Amino acid sequence: MDTFESLMDAAGALLRESRTDPHSRQVLAVQTQSGAVSAFENDLSADAEARFLSAQKEPLSALLCLWANGKPDVPSIRIREGLLRANPKNAEAAVYLQGEEGIVKRRLAETVAPRRLGSIKEAPPDREKEKRIISKKELLDWADNLRQTTREAAAGAASFVKEKRDAVSERSIERRLENERKALKPVFLEDLAAAGFRFPPMICIEDPDEKHMKSVVCKGSIGFQSREDDLQILHLYPESLDQTGVSFFPRKEKAAYFADNSSANFYVNLEEYFEFQKKARIDELEQIAFCLGAIHVEARLIEQERSQSEEKKKVGLKAPKSNKAGVESGMETREAFKAEVALSTDFAGNNAPWRPVLRYFNNEASILSLIDMRLNGENTIKSKTYSWDFSRSSGIQKRTAANIENALKKMKYGMNLSLVEKASEEKRTMLKYTIRFKAEKPETEQENP
Repeated sequence: MDTFESLMDAAGALLRESRTDPHSRQVLAVQTQSGAVSAFENDLSADAEARFLSAQKEPLSALLCLWANGKPDVPSIRIREGLLRANPKNAEAAVYLQGEEGIVKRRLAETVAPRRLGSIKEAPPDREKEKRIISKKELLDWADNLRQTTREAAAGAASFVKEKRDAVSERSIERRLENERKALKPVFLEDLAAAGFRFPPMICIEDPDEKHMKSVVCKGSIGFQSREDDLQILHLYPESLDQTGVSFFPRKEKAAYFADNSSANFYVNLEEYFEFQKKARIDELEQIAFCLGAIHVEARLIEQERSQSEEKKKVGLKAPKSNKAGVESGMETREAFKAEVALSTDFAGNNAPWRPVLRYFNNEASILSLIDMRLNGENTIKSKTYSWDFSRSSGIQKRTAANIENALKKMKYGMNLSLVEKASEEKRTMLKYTIRFKAEKPETEQENP
């Protein structure tokens, strides 16, 4: 069995045992230089990553970061930098990544920009060695130079004028470069680590255009920023993605992404955003039922469709001047509903309830109340049905969808669907959630002899 298969087996075993939220479920599998293989669960928090780093006592030979969907990904920048700082030998550790044609292997040091690695602190310079003893001969030489300078004063005046002219030209160049920076708005890797920097809600992965490629101020940049109406957009170049600490689902070389409203630095392709969000929310409702020990859970999506049809139209043929036989018309509005059973699951209901991890419904008061009632243990709830506006937990509302479509149109991005229509569809949709629990016999009840 090779190293990659060993790491995949260790990561897969831990994923199957995990009870954490599947959308934030990540496993880090490592192999030390002595050949030992181990796996660690990572919920993407700083504490979890700190625990992982503290557990690495030996230098590593290989590293695999695996999501719950079975796809490898690059570990976070905190983990990569932490391993390199902990032991310089970790720079040669192999990192397994998902390439276009399969799994590729990279050295850990290659996944971190050199400027972020830092350098070993050098000993402070010996200031004593820099001291010089000025001899009498040097003093005489300096005196001769001073006399020579006096003779060259006239020539120096002309040189001074030239230097002033050059300084004015240099300031003009600096102003031009500053204006170019403001227009092109390049982003560098160190900007992402600056205090106060926050990733905008929208990221586009694309190759640099001609203006950014040729500009001196953009040399070494990883992308640039733009603004369309009220929408801030970060444009990243494909070769810089592994260094940003951002996860993209699914990852493509050229695509537009929007932030998942439940996870930091996690972006979803706009072509799949609404379907991803829908599935993620339904999965979370199923996970809630499982954690609370339910025996049945069901989720229905009920979309209201409105249509208008002409009911009657009557036009007078010979209307008198009094207009008593004028025009009479009316419209009838009809409403139709389309229902979808998005979830229907039965459980044995024999596990003790525990508090589920919430991402999309962590601000839904009725869900929080359901969890508290179930965990309280007193007057146990048997069943409950809830109804919500489905768009309430969505990451993109109709106005935002319109801004995104307008921005994509200006950037000449093609889309196979209408985000505004998808947002409107969610706005017309109600989520009906039903959950049932196993009936328990009262403690005072006794069986007949």
